[in-house]
Amino acid sequence: MKQIFHTLALAVLTSGLLASCDITPKDAYIPVFGVTLDRDTLVIRIGDPDVKLTATVLHDNAPDTTVSWASDDPDIATVDRDGVVKAVAAGRANVTVTTTEGNRTATCLVIIQGTIPEYVTIGGKQWAKMNLGATTVAGSYATCTGDYYQWGSVNKLYKSVTWNGISATFSWRPGKEKGFVADNLEYTAEDGLTAANDVAQQYVGDGWRTPTMDDFTALTADCIKDYTPAPLFINIEANPSGESATVSKGVYWCTSYDGVAGVLFCNGRERLFFPAAGTGAGTSPEAGEKAAYWTNEPYFNGSGCCLSLFFGTSYSLKVIQIPNVSSRFNYGTIRPVKDI
Repeated sequence: MKQIFHTLALAVLTSGLLASCDITPKDAYIPVFGVTLDRDTLVIRIGDPDVKLTATVLHDNAPDTTVSWASDDPDIATVDRDGVVKAVAAGRANVTVTTTEGNRTATCLVIIQGTIPEYVTIGGKQWAKMNLGATTVAGSYATCTGDYYQWGSVNKLYKSVTWNGISATFSWRPGKEKGFVADNLEYTAEDGLTAANDVAQQYVGDGWRTPTMDDFTALTADCIKDYTPAPLFINIEANPSGESATVSKGVYWCTSYDGVAGVLFCNGRERLFFPAAGTGAGTSPEAGEKAAYWTNEPYFNGSGCCLSLFFGTSYSLKVIQIPNVSSRFNYGTIRPVKDI
């Protein structure tokens, strides 16, 4: 009888202990299931202080919450082991944080804007003295042509450019080596580029934008006496030494403006030089001979075109075409403009 009682007591006691036990220990291993960043987009201007991104690892009680950081384009923006982003050059890069446990990721789009450009006022607008991405007005094609873009794309067409005098060879961006597929071929907004697709708005900011055809027309009209709006061709007066000579009101072709060929606009008070930066779809832009400066205006003829300011030496006379219809497959240059 005693043995039966002891057995029953033990069973009741054991049952009570089991009932009061927490069968999920508080220090149970639960892996990382995500990571977030404190922002999805970061805009920095070159020269601004570095910016730290903050990552939050999502977990209940994971033992390893460390992360690593990477930039997909260190030529534009770098990021260190603590998530501190540094601006390098105008453009955009994706900064990604990755968890060690679970390999979870989150990405921030980093947009780097260049310095505010110096400008002159002609035709009722403020015109940047240099092309987008350029470091000089003239001097050499390597420094004055700036960056090349397909129309409506905010991505450079190439990864790098190697210059040899007036010749340049592109190292193409992935997907651009064959066929030159336009990033924005299907653009359908008849009122012009949106801010998100306007490379000048993205990489200069502060009200700077890609010109309209009306901006180019007003620029030309301010420099040519008795100008008739919107002719197809304008003959350019020759002025081989336009940079050093006293230049009166007019539009001039300069064979050497501080060593660079191009077109000089002068309204009698200010002058504005556009280098023959080249344009096309091949492996060299033919700098020194021609240029296509993008407007923000598409041209809807069913073949993926846009409007540009074009000038070149491919005719018996040096000419500017206003407006010019260009293929969006081609690459061209940008001269930022700003409303007063």
